[in-house]
Amino acid sequence: MEFQEYRNYQELSGRPAALSQLIASYQNVFGEPDVWAENYTHDEVDTKLQAELAGSANLRLYVDDDSDASVAGFFWVQMLHVPEIVHAIGTIKFAQAFAKAQLRARLYDLIGPEPVIYIHDLGIQKAYRGRVQLTQLICPSLWELARRTGVAKVMFWSVPGTQMSAFARRAGFDKILVANGMHFYVGELAIGETFDGVNLPWRKH
Repeated sequence: MEFQEYRNYQELSGRPAALSQLIASYQNVFGEPDVWAENYTHDEVDTKLQAELAGSANLRLYVDDDSDASVAGFFWVQMLHVPEIVHAIGTIKFAQAFAKAQLRARLYDLIGPEPVIYIHDLGIQKAYRGRVQLTQLICPSLWELARRTGVAKVMFWSVPGTQMSAFARRAGFDKILVANGMHFYVGELAIGETFDGVNLPWRKH
């Protein structure tokens, strides 16, 4: 098993096998019936990746190099303002009906007009769950993007029972909004403190 990192879609598309395996992994993870039960075409996922790995972004893959380089897990983040966050939420089939002007106004009130590090997606294929720590998949990408941009605030949403909701609880993120079954979280990185590659230092409020 190994980790791979990409800063943008161009880097990822330069590795066609990795791109193809990531798309297949995304389809498998979010097609599971337990929580999301979403069906995405290859082109839909590819279009999503092109948009969400543009600008300042970071993608981290957990790859099983003993199984034809299968993407066992994935995580990506991007610097976004509130309107872009609402647009990104609208690309998720689970949340499309909620990605409206009202959400934009509420997020402006809660996080303000400045850009934040937005967590787009986290997924680990079922056969590999428990074999990789969430911090190993999540934290290096957050830290790398924060280091490059100087932005400390991190935001994402999830629903109870998912891996992201578990991470939010363990890392001590603040839950700022619950609406339409979606839980919105905000945390802040303590940029400048030591990061050991596993334990991510959070700024204490």
